[in-house]
Amino acid sequence: MRLKDKVAIVTGGATGIGKAIAHAYAREGAKVVIASRRADIGEACAQELTDQGHTALYVQTDISRIEQNVELVAVTVAHFGQIDILVNNAGIVTEFGPFFECTEERFDKVADVNLKGSFFLTQAVAAQMIRAGNAGKIIFISSNVAQMAQEDSAHYVATKGGINSLVINLAGELGPHGITVNAISPGEVFVESAREWFEDPANQWRFEKLPLRRIGRPEDVAGAAVFLAGSEADYITGVNIPVDGGQLIT
Repeated sequence: MRLKDKVAIVTGGATGIGKAIAHAYAREGAKVVIASRRADIGEACAQELTDQGHTALYVQTDISRIEQNVELVAVTVAHFGQIDILVNNAGIVTEFGPFFECTEERFDKVADVNLKGSFFLTQAVAAQMIRAGNAGKIIFISSNVAQMAQEDSAHYVATKGGINSLVINLAGELGPHGITVNAISPGEVFVESAREWFEDPANQWRFEKLPLRRIGRPEDVAGAAVFLAGSEADYITGVNIPVDGGQLIT
């Protein structure tokens, strides 16, 4: 119960890594707000947590829309009175392609969610934390590809690199208010939406060369997210933790 009575917003919290974090936080005693564009899976995830005896709320949110971010904060405070933790997990990982074929529309679609949306939601949440005099924890889910060369993903990598720089800047700016800001950079982590890619025999070499010799699980990332949200990490800010099975050292 390391997060007992804490209120946590998890964006993209209905599937994949976000869902694993939402479940892990709930098991540690947090009241979890699941923000997702898709009402069907968002409501189902919140109900699943409620059925397990946890406290959960679903709020339909497109984080690329600033007004919806403001509403998410307002609804959370109206229901639970406070916000202690924000996990900026929502992101788009599709529409890869060669650098010279990237259009403005494709770039904006990815950047509006991965970087712009998380930026302005963090702005709204941090303002609420400061108004309430509430020392909080803000966590961004980045990616280890921001620290390596990866073909066909320049626009996606740019958004994750932007997140890494934003974390350092915000750690300095929000630290005097008692708010820590950190990032987690997953590597090859299995998510259901990319099952075909993970199970493609042509991609198996990628996992076999990892020092830990296996694909990551969403629960691996959730463990780091619990640590950064808990009191054990009260004196940690501005860091980026790779959860990638050692991929960056190979």
